[in-house]
Amino acid sequence: MAAQVATLASVGLEVARLFAELVNVERQIGDNKHTEWPQSMFRAEYDRFELWAVNLGLFIPGHGSLDYRVRDAPTLRSTLMRFMVDLKDSLSQGKGEHRRCSAPGYTRM
Repeated sequence: MAAQVATLASVGLEVARLFAELVNVERQIGDNKHTEWPQSMFRAEYDRFELWAVNLGLFIPGHGSLDYRVRDAPTLRSTLMRFMVDLKDSLSQGKGEHRRCSAPGYTRM
């Protein structure tokens, strides 16, 4: 069986899901000063990502989709995919950092 290639839309949906999770975090992290989770910053970046995705047709099905429109431009598709995978990885790291900092007994060094 051939490995299924990820689509720009599927990676974009994962990015949107991670942004939504990070935007909805309401806990405080950090030392005794209770550093606030930068929720408004995540919200602003999420809004920028959604605007970018809508403008490019990332989530549009069929012939209007970004995947369809870059099907004959492998370099452009690769660049867009790399951008979104890097963003997804960064968001996953942020989520992991929040989880680590929210653990009982965490002390900031």
